[in-house]
Amino acid sequence: MMLKNLKKISLLSFILVLVLILTGCSMSPSLTLDLSPDKLSFTESEPEEELTIKISVSGFGEITVDHISTIITTEEDENPFEDFNKTIEINETFMAVDGVNREDTQTINIKDIFENNVDSDEYGDNFSDFYEEFLEGEELTLNVLLEGPEVNETGSVILDFN
Repeated sequence: MMLKNLKKISLLSFILVLVLILTGCSMSPSLTLDLSPDKLSFTESEPEEELTIKISVSGFGEITVDHISTIITTEEDENPFEDFNKTIEINETFMAVDGVNREDTQTINIKDIFENNVDSDEYGDNFSDFYEEFLEGEELTLNVLLEGPEVNETGSVILDFN
């Protein structure tokens, strides 16, 4: 009787693994990072936009995320505003479950970022002057990087300064 039950359990386990593989579900966990919309438009008088960040999980198991970073680059992949780059240490391991998604909307206010993060000796202390000299007419890219031993995911959004 015990052998018969063991065979049933083995057969059910094999069928479950086969179904997961055939449906495209990887057993090893992974994350996907999506940013929307693809382009945020700012003006000096309207320095605020909403950015939606969606993290999707696929597979099963443990995932470790070491940190999340933001880097602003130009079309030539230069990094002209190193003062605006940020890295937040996370150092968390969590259990990944296929199909679990997390979505969050953040407000990006370039005037607040300027006032709280910029070295006034390098850029001055007046937002209008900074906008006109360094941002007006520019198109930059905001890169968001999620990194860890099993994770190397990047999402990007265009920052358009009219």
